[in-house]
Amino acid sequence: MQSVKSSSMILNQGRAINILGITASITIIIEILIVGFNINVVIFQSIACAVCFFTGLIGVKIGIYQTYQQVFYYPVIVLLCFSLWLVFTILSFLFQMSLYSSNNKEKIIICAVWTFVSVFGTGLLVRFFIDAVRLSNSMKQIEEKQEIPFLGVLLSENVSSEFDSIPTNAYNETKEKDYVQI
Repeated sequence: MQSVKSSSMILNQGRAINILGITASITIIIEILIVGFNINVVIFQSIACAVCFFTGLIGVKIGIYQTYQQVFYYPVIVLLCFSLWLVFTILSFLFQMSLYSSNNKEKIIICAVWTFVSVFGTGLLVRFFIDAVRLSNSMKQIEEKQEIPFLGVLLSENVSSEFDSIPTNAYNETKEKDYVQI
């Protein structure tokens, strides 16, 4: 049951990050149509959207194909997306504040919408990072116990046999210990 939960969690997170990228892209298009084209703001917002789409596609791929090794990299990918998203949304917000500091209501509304999208996206990515770290830690604990990973993937090279640690002459030593002299 845990296999279905973890893979669907990653899949849903990937889809949610893609929706975040779509929402940010729509915000960029509306901003260009209403306020006008500013190269710096559009570049920073477009990079943030591209990072979201890339991370979302990786999350969907990991959720669908359920690869064991990629789950360990998922927290790093989400952390990278979070960091890049935060940097580029802050930069675009600063450029917006310097450019749209007039009393035009349309510009202020667009800036407020982008601020809401960036704050919501930051909170969403923090939540996904926490979930990804929890998932990765639980998989590491299962790997340390040498149980079958809950994503259903057998790692033949990492899982050792229980007989590998027994020395070759162990059979003779145990026979001698089993007999008690009376």
